[in-house]
Amino acid sequence: MTSFIKCLLGWKHPDLTEGIFGKVSGYYGCVEAQGRGSLHCHMLVWLEDSLNPTEVQNVLQRNDDPDFSERLMTFLDEIISNDLPTMNQEGDEGTRVNPCRRRDLFVQATPEEQAEDLAALVNSCQVHRHCATCYKYYNGIGPKECRFGLDENTPIRPITFDPESGEITMKQLNGMVNNFNPTVLRCLRCNMDIKYIGSGGIAKALMYYITDYITKPGTNNYVAYATLEATLRRCEDTGVMDLPEDFVRRKKLYQKCVFGQLAQQELSSQQVASYLMDYGDGYRSHKFRKLFWTSAEQRFAAYIDSGDQDRDSLRLSSTEDVLLSLHEGTLVPRSDQLTDYLHRPVELEEMSLWDFVAFFARAFLEVGSYVLSAFDKL
Repeated sequence: MTSFIKCLLGWKHPDLTEGIFGKVSGYYGCVEAQGRGSLHCHMLVWLEDSLNPTEVQNVLQRNDDPDFSERLMTFLDEIISNDLPTMNQEGDEGTRVNPCRRRDLFVQATPEEQAEDLAALVNSCQVHRHCATCYKYYNGIGPKECRFGLDENTPIRPITFDPESGEITMKQLNGMVNNFNPTVLRCLRCNMDIKYIGSGGIAKALMYYITDYITKPGTNNYVAYATLEATLRRCEDTGVMDLPEDFVRRKKLYQKCVFGQLAQQELSSQQVASYLMDYGDGYRSHKFRKLFWTSAEQRFAAYIDSGDQDRDSLRLSSTEDVLLSLHEGTLVPRSDQLTDYLHRPVELEEMSLWDFVAFFARAFLEVGSYVLSAFDKL
């Protein structure tokens, strides 16, 4: 994935100004494990100076630039393929070399060999074959359709543009072939899918999907509750519930429940190997800051309920208790994001809490005496 990001997307490559899709301004991807354990990545890629999906749709509908739709369709037609190339390789299918395992065609391959290699990859990786997974959400009502939207009876159509709705319909040359980019497919040599986000609704749906995957628990609720029940029973059998001190009993019970939950978490061997190799479970171009909105909201609610209209009452008073923590042998004050924001410099007076958290981070000063003098000002 790091090679894909650096070499194909052209992100921070010393010798490339842009990648195969253009100049990338950002990307965000999360790694997901399938039921059989294999890993794959869902990634969103933003192009520099590009309009957002809603703006693109508005420009297409207004038709301010008649050539814009043609340029956009030409661009999409060049980077997204859907055809099934014809294979010319002879021999028994069982004796052919798996195209996903080949690594010897990048330097000295002729154009004919490259075309044959791409055809083998498409036939091996991109052609969909219906299975039980395609219909796992089918409830017996209505026609039985593949949930991935792939159908051998899909009619062939070119890429088209509807000027009234501003919608671009991608070309369809084979109803059983996943969309692919030839360059990415030849480099990664595995199944892929590529999609143009042409509307705000699709963009929101994809963002929701990725966010939902990142935040979903590793263990199903019914498994978690069953594990808690089994843990409590073991605690009763081993005498943990009969410990004399209430604090020790609660601590032991908590530890047993947590360990029981961790023991039921399912991780495939590929996931374990990925974590041990420090590959991580996500790829992102930018750093993200956490906004602890709940604590800020509670403080605002208390301020509103008090009826005090003076904003300075939100600030720390000279008699208010301040928590201290030890950092490298020096006592420094601890505060939350809202407190830091309320005590921001005058130069940042017009900045919102959101921007303040996004662009500024608390840093410890190196000189201990200066830290203490800063603490005195609080």
